[in-house]
Amino acid sequence: MGYFREALIGTGWMGALRGIIRGVGLIKIVILARILTPADFGLFGIAAITLALMETFTETGVSLALVQQEEEIHEYVSTAWIISIVRGFVIGAAMLGFSKVIVSFFNQPEALKLLFIMAAIPVVRGFINPGVINFVKKLQFNKEFSLKVLPLMTDAVVTIIAAIMTKSAVAIIYGMLAAAITEVGLSFVIARIRPKLEFVKKKAAKLIDYGKWVTVGGMMSYLTEQFDDIIVGKVLGVTSLGIYQMAYKLSTLPSGEIAETLSKVSFPVYSKIAGDRKRLKKAVKKTTIVISAIALPASLLFILYPQVLIRAILGNQWLAAAVPLQLLAIYGLIRSISQAPSAALFASGRPDIVAKLRAARFIVMALLLFPLISKYQLVGAAIAVVVSSIVVLPLLWMSLRSTLRNNA
Repeated sequence: MGYFREALIGTGWMGALRGIIRGVGLIKIVILARILTPADFGLFGIAAITLALMETFTETGVSLALVQQEEEIHEYVSTAWIISIVRGFVIGAAMLGFSKVIVSFFNQPEALKLLFIMAAIPVVRGFINPGVINFVKKLQFNKEFSLKVLPLMTDAVVTIIAAIMTKSAVAIIYGMLAAAITEVGLSFVIARIRPKLEFVKKKAAKLIDYGKWVTVGGMMSYLTEQFDDIIVGKVLGVTSLGIYQMAYKLSTLPSGEIAETLSKVSFPVYSKIAGDRKRLKKAVKKTTIVISAIALPASLLFILYPQVLIRAILGNQWLAAAVPLQLLAIYGLIRSISQAPSAALFASGRPDIVAKLRAARFIVMALLLFPLISKYQLVGAAIAVVVSSIVVLPLLWMSLRSTLRNNA
């Protein structure tokens, strides 16, 4: 009963946090959609895709390793911090080094300035105190709430002010940078555990050993989440990319927030009960039922009334996103249903299975993207995303069932 109560309280805190994040994010989108153009959002999308690429392909999995292991994290924090700092500088340098190649690939020289400024964000984020991971490990989601709210507000305020002043996509990056600086400061104010400039090779090896499959899974996740954006941006241009990315953001807004909230809470809880397979199976089933009951009606709103919602939220200049929004809302629902079994596999020490399933989904999507985009443009991209997620969903549940049975 103890973990259920902690999970319930944690869900309340994380639900409040995600509600604030999406509420503020929605207000920000509504304002920016009337100040900036779809092309501006497309240019920002190129910078965001690049940052996500660099972050994904340098992912160490250290954060998940700290949560998943049974030991206390105090002795690992300094080593984790050094790894994070080094990774931040590597990402920043890589963004600067590949910036000209990226703008050449998309044929968008206007994105060069955005990439240069965006390169500072991972460097700053690298200094966040890993001690804050203990909030999640100990199910102290009230502290996680405190850590995230102020950076969120800083992001929104700085972005909106900068957008009014510059009328440029660079405003979004200024907001992200301000939020990163704020979060670094807060991580040292709130967390009791303080890292030192100390690196222990054995501790790093242990963390990275678990994280290697997280890294592979992250790469596959990046490809499945971003490859469609890359192809849309390359083939159809930045205006289409801006419209497509906005449809994606809206489609995953209701169902995605519910899933992310429960996933954030469920992973540390699943990690604590991973040794009791029957209890874990029951917990996954309950989580999925709750997610489905809330996510289904939320997704139906976007499936049934896309034009009404787009007019109300974004304005008429975004109506081209209506049909992609309908289709991607189906993907948002499937993504929500996938959260609990994925978290359970991670908690059971099987991130390799998640990585392989993500690879399978990427292959299916990649095979469909080119012919469908050529024929149906943005709608084709959305169809490829939906079909690939439908194909992998039953495989995910079968893999979890097999894992729980074999380890019973």
